[in-house]
Parts: sequence; structure tokens; C-alpha cells
Amino acid sequence: MRQFFTFIIAVTLLSSLAAAQTDPDPENWCRAGKFTAETEDYRLASVKAIKGGRSHFYNDFSDDCPEGKDCREKAYVVSGDQVVVSNERNGFACAWFTPVKGTGYVGWLKASDLNYWPVTKRPGIASWYGTWRYGENEIKFEATRNRGYLNVIGTAFWKGLGDNIHIGELGNKGKVEANVVQYSDGDDEFDCKVTIRMVGQFLVVRDNMNCGGANVSFSGVYRKAKK
Repeated sequence: MRQFFTFIIAVTLLSSLAAAQTDPDPENWCRAGKFTAETEDYRLASVKAIKGGRSHFYNDFSDDCPEGKDCREKAYVVSGDQVVVSNERNGFACAWFTPVKGTGYVGWLKASDLNYWPVTKRPGIASWYGTWRYGENEIKFEATRNRGYLNVIGTAFWKGLGDNIHIGELGNKGKVEANVVQYSDGDDEFDCKVTIRMVGQFLVVRDNMNCGGANVSFSGVYRKAKK
């Protein structure tokens, strides 16, 4: 990614993840708060070697977006960058880009700029091992003696003004089902529950907003940290 992400962009992205979705979203929306719950069939794509080397994001700020003439963003990805795609609309793909460092970016990309890759539906258990990061959030998987399970350890943060910081934690076994780990702290409706889906080198994570203090969420697209 060749784009400096400002503090305002990062705060807006994290806030949209924490916001409760009560009303039906417009069909042209492509946003962080909606992305991780939009489908069970996420796709992995990489940016083609395109003319100019850049594929710009397009926003959903008006009804004619992302197709409209005023919808193109300054943010972009370049040839070889990988993204996770949730759906397509009128020749555009709703994509989440998670860089090696930083929070990431969500928006529409031209579908013609992307090459799609097969996603392993049953990755080996060792593929999960290690630490995965999204911004300052972390999820770590470790082996367990229970067949079909992993130890899941995680920390998430929500930072308000000044020293107002709320924290969430994961610390229990998660059941492995194909390319998904289902995590739960218990059977009560208010217990922390997280669905973690592996899509290539990324994890699409969705929680129920009961995994920590106010506004804390593990939801996002994580990337495996280098050893």
C-alpha cells in the first residue's frame, strides 16, 4: 500500500466495527462494520499488473457509488497486493486490504483489476499456529491435546480520548471446523463468541461484541505476523 493512513481514518475504521447494525444497510455499502458478517464465502484476490501500477479504492458515499465519477478515493493498492473480497457489484469488488503494518482499508476496487485465487477449505492444523494481527489486536493459536481444537489467546483494544482504553481478551479452546475456528467463553447469550475464518494468509474475524469492555471488538481482517 502506498498510502499514509491518518489517525482519523484509523479511528473511523475501528469505530465502524464497533457500531451496532440495526437498520438494513444500503446495497452499495462496502464498510468495515458490515464486511466481516457479510458472507461465509470470502474470496482471496491479488492486484493484477495493471497500467499505472495502481488500483484505486472507490467509496460508497452517494447512491451512484462506486460507479459515479466522484467516488474514487486517493487510497490505492498496487500490483501483487492481496485483498479479501466479500462480494461484487456492477463490476466492482468490495475488498479489505490489511498491510503488514497498520490498520488497513476497506472499499470498492474494480473487479477487472483483480486475479482470484483458490481458498483452501481444509487447511492443516499447523496453518493456524502463531500470532495474527489486525492493528493493535492480536489472536494467537496454540496446539492442544484435544483433537479438533486449538487454544485461542487474544487481546483487543478500544481507545477513546486521553487514557480512556477498554480491553478485551480471549482465553479458551476453539473448535476447528474446516477453515473456521468457533470460539466461545460459554453457552450464555452474553458470553463472548467469535467466528474466525481462514482465507489464504488472512483471518476474517467476527465477534458478538461481548468480548470485552464497551466498544471493544475483535472483528476485522487479520494477517499472520512474521516470526
